[in-house]
Amino acid sequence: MSMINPRAAEDFRSRVRNRLVEAAKTGTLVQHSELMALLEWPDTIYRTACLALILDSINTGELCDESPMLTAVVVNSTGMPAKAFFEFADKHQRVRKADKLDPESKAPYWKLFWKRELERVYEAWA
Repeated sequence: MSMINPRAAEDFRSRVRNRLVEAAKTGTLVQHSELMALLEWPDTIYRTACLALILDSINTGELCDESPMLTAVVVNSTGMPAKAFFEFADKHQRVRKADKLDPESKAPYWKLFWKRELERVYEAWA
């Protein structure tokens, strides 16, 4: 596995964030696979790990200035964000208790949270 230098890592982060901003401004979604293609490494496992770190970094930046989670525009093949999106939101208390529909089933409240966060992203970048 090859290592990437910090300058290249920042370049990839910038390219990914720019793509997310573009999607937010146009009210569209970005497929996870499209972002993977921006990271031009042959090692899929390494790309997946690096993309996860980049998305986490972007979320952390949004958290610092209390903006909606820009990464809400990133979806996987199911049409929903990856599990890490929801874990970040939960870890950093982005989901209000009032947003929970059914305490026995997390699926509806996670989907509701994502849809609300996505609307907030679109509004913020419109």
